[in-house]
Amino acid sequence: MAEDWMALAETFKQEPIIAKLLALLVKPQFKLDVDSIARELPTYISSTHPSVKEEDDLLALDDALKRTQGYRDRVTEIVLQLENISRELGKMYSVAESHLAKKSEFMGLRSLDMRVAIINDVIKPIVEAIADVKSLQNSCELVTTNLKASYNTMYTQHEVMKTRLYRDRPLRKDAGTTL
Repeated sequence: MAEDWMALAETFKQEPIIAKLLALLVKPQFKLDVDSIARELPTYISSTHPSVKEEDDLLALDDALKRTQGYRDRVTEIVLQLENISRELGKMYSVAESHLAKKSEFMGLRSLDMRVAIINDVIKPIVEAIADVKSLQNSCELVTTNLKASYNTMYTQHEVMKTRLYRDRPLRKDAGTTL
């Protein structure tokens, strides 16, 4: 029985529509260096923490805030790219699934599990690409949350330091205001 559905899956892979969908995956808009992005994201977390020296230096803390905002912008850029790819992959999956569902051989299968197995086997590259995108989206969400928290902490520290500097400035003798 397993050999029957595998042969059927191989037959479906030869369908012109399925072949065209699978060929689309090599186009530049679907080229996603998953490993590179997966290595890039954690570097933003470790790079946001200011050094001990920066914590006492308002200008250095200001630079750390700008750096963190740059990381947030880069992660947002990655998220937008992933959203576009995810949307296109979802469309491809739907087209392939609806095409296969119209086939009499496919409809003749009684088991829903077997139908799902055939779909997943026939369009395995699309399913794998969807899983990669989803994994990266989850990682981006975690990194974004961390960057927001780091930025907010540094911003609060920055404001406290500015307040201290302003408060500790000498007063003008004649006006009672800071210099």
